[in-house]
Amino acid sequence: MRKINLYTLDTPYREPLTIWGYEFGRADAPKCVAVVGSMRGNEVEQTYVCADLVRRLSELASSLCRPSTRSR
Repeated sequence: MRKINLYTLDTPYREPLTIWGYEFGRADAPKCVAVVGSMRGNEVEQTYVCADLVRRLSELASSLCRPSTRSR
């Protein structure tokens, strides 16, 4: 998994707002998908769902990269 900065918005009243992206798998893969939750007001459910999806994809990617522990 790679964490990349997709966009940074400078704000006059607080620190810059950064939207992070997470890449899984090969960088040269022919197919990709983007999941973006809304960033409005004080709603956090969309951000939570995206964060949970990133966590689950990270677990899946790490389990696919581990060598098999089955005996031969």
